[in-house]
Amino acid sequence: MRNHAPRLAKEGKPWFLAVNLVNPHDVMFVNTDAVGSNLQDAIKPMLGHAHPPEDALYQQKWDSVPLAASCHQAHDEPGRPRTACSMRR
Repeated sequence: MRNHAPRLAKEGKPWFLAVNLVNPHDVMFVNTDAVGSNLQDAIKPMLGHAHPPEDALYQQKWDSVPLAASCHQAHDEPGRPRTACSMRR
């Protein structure tokens, strides 16, 4: 991107970048609740909750990565970038 896109844009040549995700819909199987929390149980989706298939791919455990400190900041906290919602005010 950094090397080719500016040059191609300057030359007036179109370019395309594709970001291909493996199994992008697998997010429906992710439990996003904090440990000890059952927020997902409060939601009553029409088709019920999905569970991971019984497959080795979904049984794998990954090292967790801590979230950035900004993840816990209020969206309207001073210094945060403005969002489309905050620009309407």
